Amino acid sequence: MFRCVWGIAVLLLVGCSHAPECRAHGGPQWSELRTPHFVIRTGLPIDVAGETALMLERAHAAVRTSFTELPPNAAPIEVLLLKNELEVQEFAGQHFITGVVGGDWRGPQLLLSADDYLSGARVDVPHLCQALALHFQQYAFRRMPRWFAIGFAAYLSSITIDPSTNTAYRGKMVRHFVDTLYRWGVLPMEALWKWDSPPRLSRESEVHHAVSAWVVVHYLENNKRAELDKFIADLQVGLPPSEAWALEFSGMSDAELRKAATDHFEGGQFTGQLIDLGTTPRIIGKRAISDAEVHASLARFANTMRDWERARRETKTALALDARLAEVQEAATLAEADQTRRLELARTFANAHPNDAIAHLLLALNLPRESAERVSELERAVLLDSNEAIALSELALSRLGQKQNAEAATLAERAATLAPFSARVLASFAEVLWATGKCPFAIAALERAIDFARGNEERVQKLIALKVKYETCAAPPATALR
Repeated sequence: MFRCVWGIAVLLLVGCSHAPECRAHGGPQWSELRTPHFVIRTGLPIDVAGETALMLERAHAAVRTSFTELPPNAAPIEVLLLKNELEVQEFAGQHFITGVVGGDWRGPQLLLSADDYLSGARVDVPHLCQALALHFQQYAFRRMPRWFAIGFAAYLSSITIDPSTNTAYRGKMVRHFVDTLYRWGVLPMEALWKWDSPPRLSRESEVHHAVSAWVVVHYLENNKRAELDKFIADLQVGLPPSEAWALEFSGMSDAELRKAATDHFEGGQFTGQLIDLGTTPRIIGKRAISDAEVHASLARFANTMRDWERARRETKTALALDARLAEVQEAATLAEADQTRRLELARTFANAHPNDAIAHLLLALNLPRESAERVSELERAVLLDSNEAIALSELALSRLGQKQNAEAATLAERAATLAPFSARVLASFAEVLWATGKCPFAIAALERAIDFARGNEERVQKLIALKVKYETCAAPPATALR
């Protein structure tokens, strides 16, 4: 569905191996907890996992108030909840992070640490809020400069939550951020705008940029709220960030903004908002999961981070534990690099689990595009799950190839309604619109697909090439998007 992965910065390097493991290999019993907005898998004790799950729901309610334009009934977010940043860093193969925000073809995923290793806090609320802010930004903003993404997420990471009253407070100053600014000063906006460009900087410079971005956002929230809201609205509709900034903040020079942000944190004058979190969060399901499910989950998250070797290793372990499990067979299919072998595994998966929509979708995706069997497998997947957006969009392309344009348009539109932020689904919708002569709408859909494909440059370049084709608006043959 999307492949954008973000690292969440922390301020201390720690080394050691703290790999998450299942019970069969010396680890704890893992559990799955379901709440209204999350499916959480973790090896933490059930009481600790439950406490974190409820706080995650509260953080969701608090952060969500800053993204009111998003649909209220999004699919649950899958969370791999590890003990602390030591385990996250080992799993992600990176230092200075406490979590990773991303997703795969099934939907959004968060890799998070539960407690704060540095402070000893049992639940790491700032990083839960930051992860959710980064997650929501992927959908809320079609275009997003890096400085604003990090600065706004840091601003929301300062949210504090009071479980006794089920309220939160947004907008406080963060002491260690302020200390950093006293030491290094606020970077000019020119430096923040250049932060979008690789190569990435040193750890100290990255922190300096992040904290400078935070104080700029903090200043704007407190002193330029109307202009900031307009800037955010511009990013949501896809206006290029530099143009949006010039449009809303042209009356303030970079030097004036830098001085105003400096005076803002030095003066310590700011306001915040008390947030009513609504209904008390609840856990709606708990179950122990098998060791094979643990390693299938680890494989899936490794795939999200493009750690193909680890994904294959975790999949091999899962197969050794229980090769019959649907989740394991899915992981094995996705991990297989050889196309012929992958088709065999997908067929075995679909035969073993005839009522699993994902099994039939995976088989369809591994069959030749023009084959009748592919179409029947897509039809089967849609029959089993009428809300499976990828199956709907792929079936729309197949109907297009069969000259059934009216049905293709209906299927593609439904898929885009179900997955309005999926670059893949939007690109399929654009292809159907173009093939049926609706060129301006096709270009608009493709532009949205390009914006939401950010982070996957190969995909972006393919979509840009398609846009050139669409702009000619020649009468096209009914061909499917590859």
